[in-house]
Amino acid sequence: MKLIRLITEDRNCRFDNAFNDDLLLKPNSKIALQSIALDTINDVIVINGLNQFITYQVKTGFQKIVSLTHDTYTQNNFEDLFLDIKNRLNDDMGFSQTEQNNKNLGIEWNCFINNQKKVVIGYKIGRTGSYPTLWGLNNLEFGTIGNREVLNITNTPISTTTNANNARSINYISRGCGYLRTRIHSLDNSQGATELDNGFIIALSKTNVFTTGEITDDMINYGIMVSYDHATAQNLYQTIIDGVFTPSLLATPNVIGVGNVNNDFQELLKSTEFNGSSIPKILFQVYQNGSAAPITLLTHDYTSDEKLYPLLIYRGSNALMNSVRITPSPWENPTIQNQAEETELMAPPRQSTTATLNFLDMPASLASFLNFTHPRIPQVGTESFSQYALPANTEFYTAGGVFQPVDIADAFIVEMLNIKLESYDGLLNQRKNILAVIPKSNADGSVIFETNTPIFIDLNNKNEILLRNIKCRVVRPDYSNIEIQGLASLVLLVDN
Repeated sequence: MKLIRLITEDRNCRFDNAFNDDLLLKPNSKIALQSIALDTINDVIVINGLNQFITYQVKTGFQKIVSLTHDTYTQNNFEDLFLDIKNRLNDDMGFSQTEQNNKNLGIEWNCFINNQKKVVIGYKIGRTGSYPTLWGLNNLEFGTIGNREVLNITNTPISTTTNANNARSINYISRGCGYLRTRIHSLDNSQGATELDNGFIIALSKTNVFTTGEITDDMINYGIMVSYDHATAQNLYQTIIDGVFTPSLLATPNVIGVGNVNNDFQELLKSTEFNGSSIPKILFQVYQNGSAAPITLLTHDYTSDEKLYPLLIYRGSNALMNSVRITPSPWENPTIQNQAEETELMAPPRQSTTATLNFLDMPASLASFLNFTHPRIPQVGTESFSQYALPANTEFYTAGGVFQPVDIADAFIVEMLNIKLESYDGLLNQRKNILAVIPKSNADGSVIFETNTPIFIDLNNKNEILLRNIKCRVVRPDYSNIEIQGLASLVLLVDN
């Protein structure tokens, strides 16, 4: 019996040890693995000033740049990098009347690993619509008055001072540039003593209101209330932040007539702030007198990646809303892509249906880490497709190879490189010089393995073998390289 210890500092865990004394292997010798110890590399990528920028285009002729957060990403937190890529792209989305490169209604980016363990970076469009089947309705129903789709009150309101008469969306809005939008159908002063117990509220809630019970005011995180103020005998807009109602001095509801197309629209829009930086905001806006330019009642900071669920509330029965429109997250519920194309003409901006020219350009180190074949996709020029007609399962930019940090091996192979063994591998359907298969995960970065019962493999050598060096390597189950840090050791046993 011989014991042989091999060591290496090779980054790809290749052993190549030479010996001053001859190693003589007698005929019909056998060899086995006794133990192995190594540390795989855990620090996988550092995002800094050299590789922080991603350049992309989703509107024809308008390139944009986002800056990633400076951080070190390892096998333990690489998902934070995916989240940062997604958030930076989504935070850069918005709609501006004046900036042509910021007209991205309904868009939402994502960065994830697909079923083939490849990284996907791409966006989908949450198509605008009323989506009646996505709402939970309490004392309300979607119906038609004239040629308008109206959210009707079905019974005498339960209460004029609570939020019991409501419609709750099962889907949150697109987190890139999503919105909830309504229009006044009718508003009168026939009911209610104060501005808080009549009219209607459009709101976005951080709570999944579809599954909750009672809707309390504090669940109205962002909202606009349309009501009649008896004290001043006029219509009134109020903005709502976390349940606190504040009358707006910037505009008053304009009602030309019941069902009139130029009655005011109300909108809660998640959009970037247009001041040269990508600061995500919630915009509280109204469109008046058929104008496509909004009056902004208020802006409020938006927390990246936050889910905001649409909520509609009636207080009293003196008001109705029509033309309810949302842009649901297309990643949350792919079936929403079946919504029919918007046909009603209206003043607020609508989604573009024209083809766009797209590309994505990453730093080389980031592209390499994510295992993209090239940093820029496509390598030359742009890719053309219609944003509006994208299928629900579209994946825009997919890496060419498996993302290694999630390909954490549940086994490792010790392969001899200059000694032939009687070993066979069903993966390759051929003989391979496999010394051992180590049933050990490297999820924590370290691989330490020792067997109590070594399994000896026949060399089937009819003659003596004189060795001056031994070469072997440790690889993944598909024979791809692993990367190690520091000194790795491997102990062999030879039975003569």
